[in-house]
Amino acid sequence: MTTSCVAVSGPCLSTSIPVSESQLVARLRAGDDEAYEQLFRTHAGALMAVARRFFGDTADAAEAVQDAFVSAFKAMDSFEGTSRLGTWLHRITVNTCLMKLRGRKRSRFVPLGDVIPATSGIGDDAVSRAETCARVRAGVEQLPRCTAG
Repeated sequence: MTTSCVAVSGPCLSTSIPVSESQLVARLRAGDDEAYEQLFRTHAGALMAVARRFFGDTADAAEAVQDAFVSAFKAMDSFEGTSRLGTWLHRITVNTCLMKLRGRKRSRFVPLGDVIPATSGIGDDAVSRAETCARVRAGVEQLPRCTAG
């Protein structure tokens, strides 16, 4: 079996990453804004297609792609170059989508039926309105706190 190699001083290295991609990675690591734009324009469509498989055509898919790009930009120095840049971004996007889905499963939902009893159909008076408000407030207090981030 023959392998395509590039002659360098040292062992034979396979050419898995095109020169233009390695140049792009170098520019990304140097903080070149145009390189980040090129990376986004080149890969955003494919990554959005991946995220849509998880979330459908929703804002969640777009948010996952945005989060994936942010993660990739932060981790650019750890990109080893053993795979294509698109493959690396794909994996980051899949992981981001899975984390968002896990986060949904962990969130606690408090059914309102447990907080507010069914009404008997009798007219709404001031006492029952105050009681209902108190029960709704108690139910809201049981909800998990939202953390932006």
